[in-house]
Amino acid sequence: MRGKNREKIVEAGFRLFYEKGFAVTGIQEIATASGVPKGSFYNYFDSKTEFVSVVLRLYAERQSEYLQRNLIEGDGSPRARLEALFETWKTQFFEQESLGCLAGNLCQELANNGGEVQATLDGVLNELQAFYVSAVRAIQEAGEISVDLDAENTGAFLFDGWQGAMLRAKATGSPKPFAQFTDLVFGQVLR
Repeated sequence: MRGKNREKIVEAGFRLFYEKGFAVTGIQEIATASGVPKGSFYNYFDSKTEFVSVVLRLYAERQSEYLQRNLIEGDGSPRARLEALFETWKTQFFEQESLGCLAGNLCQELANNGGEVQATLDGVLNELQAFYVSAVRAIQEAGEISVDLDAENTGAFLFDGWQGAMLRAKATGSPKPFAQFTDLVFGQVLR
């Protein structure tokens, strides 16, 4: 039961941080949503800061599995998989009212705090960015783009650019930032 309570708390925090953010989500709210007494939270975590790092690592694990399955191993050519990924996320963002990237959302709130959370955010973002670097290399190996393109920088651009497009789409309520990003990526960068 002890492990199950920890799992319930982490899942509740994962959902609440996604929906509301870090600052406005309290420990009592997490405990209530998990169905576990508030005091139990402190049996597993020393602080909310430590807890958010655990939630971020869970997010990285889930996103890594998703990216491996859909971007690295999915159907179609490497370039087609990348295009499909961005199209799926764009559609989910507006049709399913996606909340975007949890790590990106928490960066906006917590990246300037330093310490463990900043280090965890950096690690999570680097881990996720590596999938885009691998995708660029796979596109190169498939002969779909030039091998002269720097895969490391291009993968970083794809990851960071998508994060920026998502932020702008949230601010404007429009899919235009996604279209601008994908038009540039597939019309010029990866042609």
